[in-house]
Amino acid sequence: MGKKPENKRGPRSMAEARRLARESADAMSDEEAATLEAAARNDPDNPPTDGLVFRRGRGQRGPQKSKPVKIPVKLRLSEHVVEHYKSGGAGWQTRINDTLERTVDRERKRAGR
Repeated sequence: MGKKPENKRGPRSMAEARRLARESADAMSDEEAATLEAAARNDPDNPPTDGLVFRRGRGQRGPQKSKPVKIPVKLRLSEHVVEHYKSGGAGWQTRINDTLERTVDRERKRAGR
C-alpha cells in the first residue's frame, strides 16, 4: 500500500493554506520549480503571476483600471433606493453613480456652468 496523505481534510483557513503552500514550495527542488514554471508559461489558462495577486488580502481590490479614479465614500441611502438598484443585479453601485453623474450634469447645465 502507498503512503497515507498527512492531511486528508485540506486547510481550514487561508492562513493554513498559505502555510501549507509555503511548506510545499520550500520542499521543492530547483529542478521541480523550473519544470512547473516552464509548464505555466506554456499554459495560456494558467500563466505565472508577479505575486501581486497573493500580496493583497481578502477583500482588498487592486488599482482602478478606469479613469478618472473614483473616490471611496460611505453613504447612507434609503432602503428602497438600494433595493431598487440591487434588483437590477451586478453593477448596482455603478448604476447609482451613473444616475448621480446625470443629475450633476443636468444641474450644471441649469446653472450655466
